[in-house]
Amino acid sequence: MLYRLLHELAAGNSRNVAEIARSLGISPLMAARIIDDLSRLGYLEASASDCSSQACSCGGCPASAACKEPDRFWFITQKGQSLLQHQVRI
Repeated sequence: MLYRLLHELAAGNSRNVAEIARSLGISPLMAARIIDDLSRLGYLEASASDCSSQACSCGGCPASAACKEPDRFWFITQKGQSLLQHQVRI
């Protein structure tokens, strides 16, 4: 399930917990727990929807279309990208 969640984020289909849970067919609580695990392991990174503190412009942000949602958005780190490229399952 950890790998499926990473793959879902990499495909760009979901960014927040509710969307991830819906796309994987699991509860939001389960999705949050998986996200916490992946974040703790260094595969995901959280970003608040308030872009005013980010150094990048909104045009380059993958969450720019959903910025009005008061939620955290999750992005795959370089470590997570590497995991997906090597097709290693965790």
